[in-house]
Amino acid sequence: MNKWEAFKKLYNVSGKDTTAADNYKYHFEEQFANIDFAGKSVLEIGCGRGFLSLYIALFTEAAKITALDESAGHGGKEGVLNVLRDNVSYLKLGKRLEIIEADAIKFDSADPFDIIIANNCLHHFVNNGQKYFRDPAVSEAYIKIFKHLWELLANNGQLVIGEIDPFNLWRFLLPNLFFSSIEWHIHPPLSGFLDAIEKAGFHSASVNTDVPYKLRILRRFVSNALFRPFMRGSVFIFAKKCKYAIHRTELG
Repeated sequence: MNKWEAFKKLYNVSGKDTTAADNYKYHFEEQFANIDFAGKSVLEIGCGRGFLSLYIALFTEAAKITALDESAGHGGKEGVLNVLRDNVSYLKLGKRLEIIEADAIKFDSADPFDIIIANNCLHHFVNNGQKYFRDPAVSEAYIKIFKHLWELLANNGQLVIGEIDPFNLWRFLLPNLFFSSIEWHIHPPLSGFLDAIEKAGFHSASVNTDVPYKLRILRRFVSNALFRPFMRGSVFIFAKKCKYAIHRTELG
């Protein structure tokens, strides 16, 4: 069995959706089209069952992948890391993919990472995310998270985030198709994420629209700069740690 068939077997575990793995591959390629993993150390925060870390280990030339989760904390499910451990063993990935059970906010590493990925998890670390800008405690909590990620990154390291922008038309036009289970109040606005990232010291932050797999035929239309602010639901955020950057909040 080749690597892709092995991944599909694990990902399509229910056997009901035969396109699930193809959907996953599409979104991976959308998010990481401009990310060079070759020889890099990668940290995935909030890995859950770890399919993103598995995919990176199988299909990129990343040197080392660290998958981190609390397992049953911050919106996670009990025992998810056991699923990942079994899959790492099944795929014979050895020490190239390390699994760590820890609180991301308290996690530290002697060796900085070249790439940190946090997909659909950071909104779980702070209550009432939509109060960003309106409640200083919420804003400062998010800034603190990104300062910590800044410290974990190597100089010129990259931060890659997948999140949901609560202010989008999909939420109102097709809620049952894409966002039927979303707790909107815990998601900060996209502008809140960008503000916290900048104040934490990151530079060159940019945003791409994550066009749903079911609407990929409309990708050019949905991604058009004219429509993007209204049509985006899921978004990809990219930022970089520059060697001489300082936290903006330290300027007084």
